[in-house]
This record gives sequence, C-alpha cells and structure tokens, in this order.
Amino acid sequence: MRQVEAALKVGEDTACLLLGSFGLARDSVIPAFAPAQPAAPAVDACRPMPYVEGVSPAFTQHVEFRWAAGDQPFSGGRARDMQVHMRLRDEAIDHELLCVLLGDAAPPVAFGHFERPTMGSSVTWALELLPCAPAPSPDAWWRHDTEMHAFSAGYSHERAALWTPQGELAAFGYQIVAVFG
Repeated sequence: MRQVEAALKVGEDTACLLLGSFGLARDSVIPAFAPAQPAAPAVDACRPMPYVEGVSPAFTQHVEFRWAAGDQPFSGGRARDMQVHMRLRDEAIDHELLCVLLGDAAPPVAFGHFERPTMGSSVTWALELLPCAPAPSPDAWWRHDTEMHAFSAGYSHERAALWTPQGELAAFGYQIVAVFG
C-alpha cells in the first residue's frame, strides 16, 4: 500500500490538495461483492442535456449527457437524486482517467432546484475507484447516480456511484457543494 499527497499552489496558497492511496490486490476469506446497479430508463429513452457555453463547465462540452431520472440543472425541480447516462464525445482515453473524468462530470443534484443558472463550487470532492473491466467500446454509455443526502445553509452534501456500461460499479464519490442562490 502506498499513499501519495500532492499540493497545487497558487503563490503561497494551497489551491488543491490531492491524496491517492494505491494498493495491490490481496487474498481474503471474504468473497468479493458490490451492490447491483439500480434500474434506469434505457439511454435511447432519455432526454439529452445540451452544452450551454458560459453556463456549463467548459470540460463538459466533451461529454454527452442523457437524463434518466431527476431534475436537469436550473429546471426548478425538487428531486434529491438523479441518474445520468454519459459518454465521451471525443476520442477514447485511459480507463482510470475516464473514471475520474466521468466521476466529476455530472452536475450537482442541488442545481436542479434552481430556476436559473446559479454559481456553485465544490468545497470537498473525493472519488474512490474500484477494480472493474474497461468499457467494451469507446462510445459506450456509462451511468452516474447521485443522491443529495442533506442540504443546509447553502451547502449540498452529495454521494455518487459511477457504473460501467456493463453495469459494474466503477467508483464511489462524495462532495460538498456550496451554492450561491
């Protein structure tokens, strides 16, 4: 097992702190298990979410989204969870990098509660990658499920699961999001 820490600094200020834990597989008497992927509408039955320049984060122009459940950002809804199918629009990238990119691509559930574009910022973000098989093809659809567990005083506490195109759990995520509105 190895833990690595990296700090991104702007001048003397720490702008981002990264902690990675890497370990080799171990034999265990406990059999491997993971939760089953919850049901969701098929990708073809889901409405797409467009990229809106100046509103959507710039990197999301490279990701195609199809909304399966929950409220799209700035739709004035009240859902506390969402399911979003996602895939890259561009060329294929390394499996682990794809897991990280898609693990952070979906908007916070809290944004669906606003009726107009609202600023927000991650206060904390953590992502745990699990061993899983790579996607069968570069254009395969992954799914991101997010639950808003609590909201208070302008902060949303959200937990996410990223599922491979084969329905295998690829990552767990957790973040606290500050919303300004």
